[in-house]
Amino acid sequence: MRQLSLFIPYTDWNDSIRQQVESMDDVLRSMNVRSEIILLSLAADCQDTPTGLAQREGIRRVEIRRPRTYSSALFCGTQVAEGELVIHLPAECSIPDSVLRGVLQQLIQQDLVLVSTSDNQASAVSVVSDWIQRRMGNPARLDVSRLIWGARREALTRLPQIQGLSRGLPLLVGMLGYRVAYCASPVIGGQPNQASPLPDCWSWKDWAGHRWLQQRWTQVDFSEVGASTNILPDLRVAFFEDESRRKAG
Repeated sequence: MRQLSLFIPYTDWNDSIRQQVESMDDVLRSMNVRSEIILLSLAADCQDTPTGLAQREGIRRVEIRRPRTYSSALFCGTQVAEGELVIHLPAECSIPDSVLRGVLQQLIQQDLVLVSTSDNQASAVSVVSDWIQRRMGNPARLDVSRLIWGARREALTRLPQIQGLSRGLPLLVGMLGYRVAYCASPVIGGQPNQASPLPDCWSWKDWAGHRWLQQRWTQVDFSEVGASTNILPDLRVAFFEDESRRKAG
């Protein structure tokens, strides 16, 4: 059993992501943690990642062909991951071992830890506003596809299979009774930067009609490169086929 699975979802492979993977591979090896790196490809060209990199020990690549959204990537990554803990990194965002150790330390007492990237002093009004938005899943501002975060994989496996997780992940994890924390980056030893958001579906109707949505499953077309067997072919994720109701994450 591995202790840690590192998720790196991306839409377009480039040299910066390759350097990120190699850097994080070195960090994980130096920490002497039983771990794996899972590359979650949302790229239109599924052959974008160098074959040699994906075949290295401890590095896996999963291709999400349809629908190519962040929620689909998160579901698929959770299903194939072997680690008890999951760390999510935006593409092109490497972190030192001090930050990684800090997130893992927070996960001793928490089930989901989101790393805040803001170093500004918050006013009393903004604190109240942020608290309200967090209680509502922070649909207007928080996009977890852009953040560094860590979680116990158990909490992710129990999530409802719907789209919009880039906005609603903290809310849903909390509703399941798990502990959610927002950790200031200086506390864990670094100041990570926000990345560009990944595509995802989001609509308030996705949540208001949650039970109705259960009737609108669709098959997720994905596979792991180099795997000898198909990965959970019955995995299903609900999403709206009406393009007018989709919004980017």
